[in-house]
Amino acid sequence: GIVVAQKRQRGTIARRKKLKLPGGEISQPTHPTVRIEKQILQERVNSGQYMEGIAIEPTQFECFHVNRTTNEIEQHQATVHARLIPFDEIRARIRHTNMGIVCICTVDIENLSNEVLKSFLCSIGEHNETNDTEQIQMLAIKHMSTRHFKIWHDHSSIAGHSHLLVMIAAIYDPAFYLTSEEVGSNMDIPTIVEEPEVHILGKSGSSELEQALYNEHRLDQIRNAKPLCA
Repeated sequence: GIVVAQKRQRGTIARRKKLKLPGGEISQPTHPTVRIEKQILQERVNSGQYMEGIAIEPTQFECFHVNRTTNEIEQHQATVHARLIPFDEIRARIRHTNMGIVCICTVDIENLSNEVLKSFLCSIGEHNETNDTEQIQMLAIKHMSTRHFKIWHDHSSIAGHSHLLVMIAAIYDPAFYLTSEEVGSNMDIPTIVEEPEVHILGKSGSSELEQALYNEHRLDQIRNAKPLCA
């Protein structure tokens, strides 16, 4: 028989609705409703898993829907915004993610010997025999504390509408990041470092004029970037 006490301790198990395929012998889980999908998405935004970004460049377009009362197709204007994830937020997120694979901090460089710094600069092809001790130290600090980024864009269609996507990623530099051998594991450090982040996503036609609407927003993010410890 069934032990009632054990059943109560286990609690209620939620079962998803099944979609019966023709014949009835095979079934599969149904897709979540739009309402549930929106709820899940909002929870992930609130938890910080997804960054909602800033609304920019509102665009109006015509859309159609069926009036459930009259069963007629009606046309109306809708406004959508592009989304911009601030450059400073992306930098902070990349810094937090890559915290454990950065070579060394600037404070430690000042305590290293001149020979160690020369060896480091030779390994990255930046050593110059004419540099004095102070120049060697400043050059090492520059390379060990500078993180480089790359920005690119792509234009493609999503759900039948053309969009412009701008991505940002850190550039792997052995002067700033540890190598896979130094980490001592099977981790692919360059792949981890150069994982791209979404910067701008918005509706845009294929013309240069439409795509150029996002240039000023992108450049403002670079001009106004705040100092951030490596």
